[in-house]
Amino acid sequence: MTKRNGAGTIKLTNETNGQTLVFENLNNNEEVYVDCENEDIMTSLPMKYRYDDHNDVFLELDVGENLLTGEGEFDLTIRHEFKTLQG
Repeated sequence: MTKRNGAGTIKLTNETNGQTLVFENLNNNEEVYVDCENEDIMTSLPMKYRYDDHNDVFLELDVGENLLTGEGEFDLTIRHEFKTLQG
């Protein structure tokens, strides 16, 4: 996700399961990559630690449809992969 139009807070909520991911104190045009499965956060700013500005919620997408809503001005790109079980 990329923060737009000034610094501030962004919230991304999965309305399907009620989880809300929050980042505070983001800079204008800062890009933040969140790997929810591995609970990893990376930012485009050098020497910046974003775990203290995060609410420790990593979104999970349920099987089927998920309704995502956002607060704050940001662009969102979602990357996902399907898991296959072999047996």
